[in-house]
Amino acid sequence: MDIDDNKGFVFAYNYLNLPKEIVGGNDTVRYIYDAAGNNFIN
Repeated sequence: MDIDDNKGFVFAYNYLNLPKEIVGGNDTVRYIYDAAGNNFIN
């Protein structure tokens, strides 16, 4: 998990080192990937 103190974002990564979740303030963006690492659902 990485934190950007300047913007207030928190980044969580999956086992392929792809962003799994980005949290900023009250907003959350989650990413789901298929087995090949392609962005499946946003």
